[in-house]
This record gives sequence, C-alpha cells and structure tokens, in this order.
Amino acid sequence: MQKKTKEKKEENKRFYGNIKEISIPTVIDYIQFSCILHIKTEQNEAALFFNEGKLSNLRINDKFNISSIDEIKKWDSGIFTFCDWEHDIETEIKYLKDILHLAEILKSDCELEINSAGHKGRIRISDGKVTNSEINNKTGTIALKEMLNFIEGSITKNLFEKKSVNFHLSTEDNNNQLITNNKIDTMNVKKLNASMDALKEDLEDALIASVIWTTADGQSIAAINPQPKAAALFNQVTGSISKTLSNSGFPGLNKYYLLDLEQNTMILILVFKDHQWGMLVDSSKIQLGLLLNVAMPNAFAGFEDALKG
Repeated sequence: MQKKTKEKKEENKRFYGNIKEISIPTVIDYIQFSCILHIKTEQNEAALFFNEGKLSNLRINDKFNISSIDEIKKWDSGIFTFCDWEHDIETEIKYLKDILHLAEILKSDCELEINSAGHKGRIRISDGKVTNSEINNKTGTIALKEMLNFIEGSITKNLFEKKSVNFHLSTEDNNNQLITNNKIDTMNVKKLNASMDALKEDLEDALIASVIWTTADGQSIAAINPQPKAAALFNQVTGSISKTLSNSGFPGLNKYYLLDLEQNTMILILVFKDHQWGMLVDSSKIQLGLLLNVAMPNAFAGFEDALKG
C-alpha cells in the first residue's frame, strides 16, 4: 500500500496489503475514516471496526473482544483489506455481518443491494438498525437470515448518509452499545465495562449518553451512544474552566462539574487525573440526589478500580 495524499484518501477505493510488508500498527495509524479492517492469517481472521479513525470494536474469529488488539498487532504474516465506508462501495457478501455491525456503530442510513447466484435482495438500514429486508419474495427476518447465509456474491452500499453527532439520541437498549478503543493500555477492560453497566443500572432510561476519554488528547476509550465530538468539546471546556479558575486565583477544579441545560438535559463531567467521564442525562427522569449521591460515587469507584488493572 503506497502512501496516499489527503485527496487519495478520500477516493472510493478498497486497499489490500501484505502484513510482512506493512505492519498492522502502521495500517491502524493510517486509518482516519470509518471502515472495517479485515485481517487474515493462516490460523486467524479478524475484523476491526473504526468510527472516524477510532477503533470502536473488534472481532477475532467468531468472538468480539476489544482487548485482543494487542495480540493482533503482533501478527507478522497474512493479508489485510479495508475500505472507506463513508462512500458508496461494492464488496463481498462474506462481509455482510460485519457491515451490519459497523452500520449499527455509526448509526448509519443506507441501503444494501445483495447479489448472489442470480438472487437479488435489499436491506434497508435506518439509524443503524435494519428496518426492512427482502429477497426471493421473502421479507423481514426470514429474508435477512437467508442473505446472511450466502457464501458467494456481492454487496453494493448506497444512499449512505452519516448522521451528524448530536446529544439527543434514542435511549432504547439496542442503541446503548458499549465501545472501547485501542488507547486503554493497562486499564482493566472488564472492570471498565462493568462500571459502564453499573451506570446504566443506576440511571436506567435517564442516561442518554456516556463517554470516557483521555484528557491528553480528548480521545474516547469507552462509550454508551458514542459522542466523539462531544468528548473533544468538553475536554476543551474542562481545560478552559481549570485555566480560568487558576488565572483568577480561585481554588482549582475538584472531582466534577455539572451543567443544567435546556430541554430537561444535564451534563455531568467527572474529572480524574488523566481521564474524564461525561454523562448526558435526561433530568426529567431522575432525581438530582440519585445522580450525585448514588450514580456518581459508584462511577468514581468503578473507574478508579479499573485504573488499578
């Protein structure tokens, strides 16, 4: 894979490469867009799911396990392929399950055209969810299962329109997807996931979104309803608040700050040494005392436990 200019990166292309010629860490560093990176060796196969260049999930063989990223980075033979899914593109039918998973992560609106041995079908996706499937006079779940069983054929993706990031996301359970990326380092991933699950239990349907990010670069390391732009924004807000307090001679920012916004919305930012945890909450569905005296202390305890490894 040759080095590409910015213009080349924006072209509608699928890239192939040999791991012996280009290491997997190099390939990962190259990716600055939403895509699926497929890697195949003699013994293993993996799919890495990227949301605007950030690793959001990882499948190794038949299991999703984000903590396997360090193992995959050590693979020194095999081939890789990836394509930019922000453009209309055609790819192999064998990637259908992974495409549906990436569409869910991105909350995409698109239509997939399926072609296999003379059979033609369509899968309509709205906000990342399959809303309609049809093939061979079959519709719904029956049609989708039939297409997922195809071994040979192609997928053409079109009508793609990635939704802009905003705060007001659905609170349905199937939207509350926990994601992590490859910047976790020594953090205990299981404990981090557990702390996110505990927050969901404490806040229930009052929780709209939750993001943990690193203060150094504002990059998300875990999220429910991913909000990368919001994480970057509030990372700057925290920095501005800290700087203003320091320059004004006030005591410094301590463990958290709370913003009461319009439309029954509150934002709670927990501040750790090298990380921050932002929560977007529907204030009409929870008492402030429960948020500050139950959910917040539990979140602090869970995250600090995950930091210990």
